[in-house]
Amino acid sequence: MTSRLFLDEHDAGGPPGHDPDEPDDDPEAAALAARRTSRRRARLLGSLVIVLALVGGLAFYFLSWRYVPAPRLLDLTQAEATERAEADGFDVEVGPAGYSETVAAGLVMATDPEGGEEVVRGGTITLTVSRGPERYAVPSLRGRTADEARTALESTNLAYAEAEPRYDEEVPEGAVIATDPAQGTVVRPDATVTVVLSLGRRPIPVEDFTGRPRDEAEAALTTGDPEIEGDELQVSVSEEFSDTVPAGTVISQDPTGGTLNLGDTVTLVVSKGPELVSIPDGLVGGRVEDVRSQLEGLGLVVDEQGLIGSDGPRIGYVTGVSPGSGEQVRRGTTVTLTVL
Repeated sequence: MTSRLFLDEHDAGGPPGHDPDEPDDDPEAAALAARRTSRRRARLLGSLVIVLALVGGLAFYFLSWRYVPAPRLLDLTQAEATERAEADGFDVEVGPAGYSETVAAGLVMATDPEGGEEVVRGGTITLTVSRGPERYAVPSLRGRTADEARTALESTNLAYAEAEPRYDEEVPEGAVIATDPAQGTVVRPDATVTVVLSLGRRPIPVEDFTGRPRDEAEAALTTGDPEIEGDELQVSVSEEFSDTVPAGTVISQDPTGGTLNLGDTVTLVVSKGPELVSIPDGLVGGRVEDVRSQLEGLGLVVDEQGLIGSDGPRIGYVTGVSPGSGEQVRRGTTVTLTVL
């Protein structure tokens, strides 16, 4: 009974009235109490370690089951990637296609999440399928204005530039003649397309060839500037008799100056020289009145001379003509008749 009481007192921290904070005079009791406290702490710590181990194990098991690495799907076709992802328990979505310089068109170029990334089992993987390299064809710009060409190129992700303009016989002034690269050429985005704008039809200066030889005028007008291809005019020539302008010389020209365009016409009037008439045959022996009428009808001037003097009596018949029959003379030439 005494020993039980003694143990109970020690378990309670000391005999009745004992203050556990005061020093204990019994060394054995103090050591016993310390051992008991140490054993209690050890048991508590051991229990805590066991609980933490169980919690950690459960968490590791839960996480290892719930999170898995995303499958690697790059460079597969959309069908292949979808089949592999769904086989691993994932849902698949296909996002907007993208351009790639390295991944061929139709193959997966990116995934979200990326392959190997830890993701929730059964989640969704979004595929980005390659459209291949980003390329654009140079559009048809011939005949468009500069503003229209710039807008068309910029809407195709291409850059606009201008070359030295040049004349063109078909494309109106200010419109596009050609491009470099040419229409239909496939180029990278932001590539520069240089356009050539038209100055309109080439103006051809007209020189006045009045009073100069016909051959010279025709050669110059139809040949133009030998250094400029297509710099030619058309020439229309008519001929007239002229008593003052030598034969083969330009009498007049229309127009005589200014500028024309390729294919326009310059009209030349060229001298045939003085108009000549032939003295008819059969005048000798004819009546004076008939011969005079015939010669004057040819534009000739008739002068009569009597056979025995200009004032002598006349029968009225022609006995001589000068210039003689068959000779070529200018209109207005005087023909002398010898009258009997």
